[in-house]
Amino acid sequence: MWGQKWGEWFKWSTWDQDGRIGPEPPAGEEPPAEIKVYYDSYINSLEAVSDEDYRRYRAEVWQFFSDNLPVIGTVAWPVAPVMISNRLETCWRPRSSPTT
Repeated sequence: MWGQKWGEWFKWSTWDQDGRIGPEPPAGEEPPAEIKVYYDSYINSLEAVSDEDYRRYRAEVWQFFSDNLPVIGTVAWPVAPVMISNRLETCWRPRSSPTT
């Protein structure tokens, strides 16, 4: 979650809905409705019991990111598998001993 106060609110809200068991977390700040919808879709995708539900919720999550662009990733994992072969000469090869 990119808004710390919103993250605190989601933790507090979960604590509140689960019967207020344990110490009360900080209340934070209630996020806008569209952020709550995104968060619900995200949590539902993690708890999905079928591939169909997972795909539907994940599509909602990615649509939110596509529509709002809340984060611009400048460093990330590759979007596709990387194939490396010993026969390729352009691949990085680890050094056999550290340089001094």
